[in-house]
Parts: sequence; structure tokens; C-alpha cells
Amino acid sequence: MEIMEDKKNLLLNRREIKLIFKDSYGKIKRSEALEAIANFLKLDKNKLFLIKIEGKRGSKDALALCYYYENIEDAKRQLPRGKRQ
Repeated sequence: MEIMEDKKNLLLNRREIKLIFKDSYGKIKRSEALEAIANFLKLDKNKLFLIKIEGKRGSKDALALCYYYENIEDAKRQLPRGKRQ
């Protein structure tokens, strides 16, 4: 796993993280990816939300986008129910 981008969005009060899972596209489940990201970044899994996992054309790598909220109420207000697990 490799971090592509890690930035703080002050307007929405969240941390936006983009990662690459090497040779994992089609093999990794959302729950496994969320657990791996939380352990890798040492974050609370309950405040980490996996938004999407997508593949690149011609590659076996999976690109993941996740949001980390310090306040769970911000997540409830901003994310649709399906993304809140």
C-alpha cells in the first residue's frame, strides 16, 4: 500500500486520503481495504470512510479514496447513508 495524496480539507473538516493497493484490483474487499488503511495509518476505523476503490486501465493496482473525520457528526451530515457503512 502506498499513499498518493493526504490532505486536510478545512472547509469540510475532514482528511482526504488517496492510496494505491498494488496488484489488488478485483481481489480486495471494501471491508478488508478499510481495515488495512486504518491499520496502516493508525487511525480509528469508526471515523474512517472508504468512498471508492477503482482500477486503472491496463493495471492491476486499485486506487482508493477515503475520508477521515475527527467528528462523527460531520460525517453523518456530509455523507450519504450508503457511504457511512
